[in-house]
Amino acid sequence: MIIKGSLRSLKRDGVAGEVREAAADIDHEVARLDRIVGDVLDFARPLRLERAPVDVRALAQDAARATLEGAAGVSARMALEPSAGTIVTDGERLRGVLVNLISNARESLAAAPSSSGSEIEVGARGLDQGGVVLWVADRGPGIPPADLPHVFEPYFTTKRTGTGLGLAISRKVVEALGGTLRIESREGEGTRAEIELPAEAPAPTEVR
Repeated sequence: MIIKGSLRSLKRDGVAGEVREAAADIDHEVARLDRIVGDVLDFARPLRLERAPVDVRALAQDAARATLEGAAGVSARMALEPSAGTIVTDGERLRGVLVNLISNARESLAAAPSSSGSEIEVGARGLDQGGVVLWVADRGPGIPPADLPHVFEPYFTTKRTGTGLGLAISRKVVEALGGTLRIESREGEGTRAEIELPAEAPAPTEVR
């Protein structure tokens, strides 16, 4: 807070342009460090889950809208089947996972625009045995085969500003909800992240 307060004073009118630019760069780095600290704490602290009925399709639509709002050149194609229905899970935790997966797809498309389009598919369908499958798919550059086995490892990242904890946290949440998170990718063709969840998450507990 002290740093941010000092930076605000350096951004005021009358301050030299070079100083304002330097302040903006510092502000960006402070935000990045804050994000890193937040991710580390999220990964390290126990998860407290709260179960409630969740409309899967409405949750997926909300996550896509929140993540892609203002994202120039990137759009979502919703593939939400009526069979997805309602499950009992922690909606806020699940929404956070979807936001992370959609953000990853958006960043992948932005980093290497593809002639195949800049559309992200967000889908969901019910399973015959109960539960649902949700997915986020893009036609971006894909993940190199050498990197794919490591995507869930804490602190592994190929992004210059990444923390390497987004997917690790997402898998921790999905597994706490009784499900699985899979990543499939072909270099040059795109990536698909798939979440499979039971009709009802395990009883509320604290997951380390």
